[in-house]
Amino acid sequence: MSDSSGMGWVALLLICGMIGGCVESCSDGGAPSAAAIKYVGRERLKENLKDPGSLEIISEEVTPENGYKATFRAKNSFGGYTVDSVHYR
Repeated sequence: MSDSSGMGWVALLLICGMIGGCVESCSDGGAPSAAAIKYVGRERLKENLKDPGSLEIISEEVTPENGYKATFRAKNSFGGYTVDSVHYR
């Protein structure tokens, strides 16, 4: 074995340790970040639209109970734009 392959193993172990630490900290019951809640809320919203590409977020917020609230504009079945709101918990 050469020295370069030894360095590769060290790098691999460091990366695995960092990933393991991230997984452990996320699964220990800690609250998800506001960015993660917004991302999941937007994806859930897009799943329910006729034309997900037409989505325009007007306002959004993370509620105190880690829910997602948004007011948005999107195309309806007739091709016109409509304004609506959602609240996911």
